[in-house]
Amino acid sequence: ARGGSEGNFSSISGRHPRTGIGIDGDGNLVIVVVDGDASFFSTGMTLSELANELKNRGAINAMNLDGGGSSALFFNGSICSNPNGGAGERAIANAILFVPN
Repeated sequence: ARGGSEGNFSSISGRHPRTGIGIDGDGNLVIVVVDGDASFFSTGMTLSELANELKNRGAINAMNLDGGGSSALFFNGSICSNPNGGAGERAIANAILFVPN
């Protein structure tokens, strides 16, 4: 998203685990991690749904990060999401870290 507009994602309509990050109008960070691939608890989101979720949470500029099994949220020493539909986490080569000053 740029300037509050989600853009055109008509060709990316599958429901999958997704991770998105954005900035709201006050400069605050907005992060959304969505589980998926497991119909018993989450079916994921389309890319357009992720864009709308980021926008609904106040993001005016946002971007989609890697999805699927790479969508994982690690906080305070443990996995908070359910990557790979319950199959457990997989090795992820890249991460965005938030650390206190």
